[in-house]
Amino acid sequence: MITILQRICWNGRGWQIPSGSAGHESGFPSANGYAHEEWNFQTDDAYKGYVYGYIYTPPKIIKEAEKFRIVFFGIHPKTKERLIVGIYHAAELGPKKSYEHLFAHFQKEGIFTRRADELCEVVPGLSHPKALKEVKNSVNKKWLSIRCPASKIQVFQQPIPLTTIAGKQKVGEYFRRFTHLRSEFSLPKFIAKTTIPTKGQDKKGPLAEDAYYRESPGKIRHILRLHSVLSNQFTAWLKETYGIKAHQEQDRVDVRFDLGKKSVLAEIKICYGVGTTKSIREALGQLLEYNHYPPRSKAALWMIILNKEPSDMDRKFIGILRDSISLPLTVGWQIEGGFSFYPKNILSKIS
Repeated sequence: MITILQRICWNGRGWQIPSGSAGHESGFPSANGYAHEEWNFQTDDAYKGYVYGYIYTPPKIIKEAEKFRIVFFGIHPKTKERLIVGIYHAAELGPKKSYEHLFAHFQKEGIFTRRADELCEVVPGLSHPKALKEVKNSVNKKWLSIRCPASKIQVFQQPIPLTTIAGKQKVGEYFRRFTHLRSEFSLPKFIAKTTIPTKGQDKKGPLAEDAYYRESPGKIRHILRLHSVLSNQFTAWLKETYGIKAHQEQDRVDVRFDLGKKSVLAEIKICYGVGTTKSIREALGQLLEYNHYPPRSKAALWMIILNKEPSDMDRKFIGILRDSISLPLTVGWQIEGGFSFYPKNILSKIS
């Protein structure tokens, strides 16, 4: 499979939502304050399982339906490091016949309007009609020229150095020119290289963590709506599947219920625009407060319920917290027809 390395503008929100970080770039991002690739990892907008993304110059040697890999990298605005931010492992050119249906889907689901709102919130002076025209043109004019199954998209909560993949190969930094990776790409070897260093090893260079992002009123309203839906779906699932009656929004806790004589607290988190790792981070702080801040009493089991599946590293982190400091913690996420959990034995606790 062909692998290409493609530079994209910097984004402080995981390329799920415009962040206002593109102004320091060159070309279109600098002139306009945003770029169309800022939604490249927004899996919430997938159509029939595919995320449609933006690339400046699609490979002409690629035929329709042919699979190729795209390694997206950005240049951190402060450290100037070239960092891999995500990968499409099974990209293909968007089929020409799919765009009419994609447009209808974006229109029906309010995605065009929401994306226009998101642009206006981070680009000073951009009118909503102009923003709406831009996002509609991205589909009408097939600017979102590539697509990838959401299940084949890999996003890095902490970006990693481009040299992890490229080695000593020279990689172009122009937005409109991609670089063919000369060496063979091996996913197992890549995962091994990107494993978090063990004790005693030093990670070179500063972390590329961006500052916390302050949500706009419009984004907060959108997240709150999704939060309410997920909370309702989770409590309904508990009732319908296990006969458990849960209580919502009591004493600032999202969901409370009992498993026999054991009390359970569940914190609901929407990963929109921040990803699973940061959502887990925020939920942990809240659960610690709810269980330990005087005069609260500790629950027997703590749950974090996400609207997206956590990464393997997220799950490893949960396991470390359980094993090393004995936190009674589990993470759950929404799947078709219900919820799944890690560790798996959480299901035996409910049954």
